[in-house]
Amino acid sequence: MVTLIQYCQQCASTLSIHETCFTQTADTISFMHEGLQQVHAPIYDVPSAIGILLGGAYQRLPKCIEDAGT
Repeated sequence: MVTLIQYCQQCASTLSIHETCFTQTADTISFMHEGLQQVHAPIYDVPSAIGILLGGAYQRLPKCIEDAGT
């Protein structure tokens, strides 16, 4: 009878440890999810991309950068 009680106590202890691990994992996933919501793809410069595709050149390039390239 004593061994059965000890076995049940050991099972309860193991379940308690697993519960703690699952709770910590869920908290970690929640914090990661919140962090990933803040990190998203940048807003692309669509007008410039369309201008390059249609015009073949980047007309909005600042003159100082253009001069440095030549």
